[in-house]
Amino acid sequence: MYNKNTMKISPDNPRAITADPEIMWYVRTTRQMLGLNQTKFAKLFPGYTLAIVKNWEAGRTLPRADVFLRLLKLRKACLRRSHSKAKTSNHDEYNLHQWTTIANKKF
Repeated sequence: MYNKNTMKISPDNPRAITADPEIMWYVRTTRQMLGLNQTKFAKLFPGYTLAIVKNWEAGRTLPRADVFLRLLKLRKACLRRSHSKAKTSNHDEYNLHQWTTIANKKF
């Protein structure tokens, strides 16, 4: 459904609806903060593919609300991790399994 707060009509094609640039930026920067490529990032969300992640970042589609909540959790964990990493230098990098565990925890 069209939501004027998160999506807008493309001026070139009134039938095409594009995502808000802030949401596209949020998805891309969260992935980059995690240090993952698009393929590995898609693996954090069971049932989602590389094509879906590319569509989120290009603004062709939006993540569902439950996926966006997982993105929020991941971003928050990543920010906490980078803050603690600045205080102590003896941290190993998180791997895909650790990020997947954080992403799939119950709310």
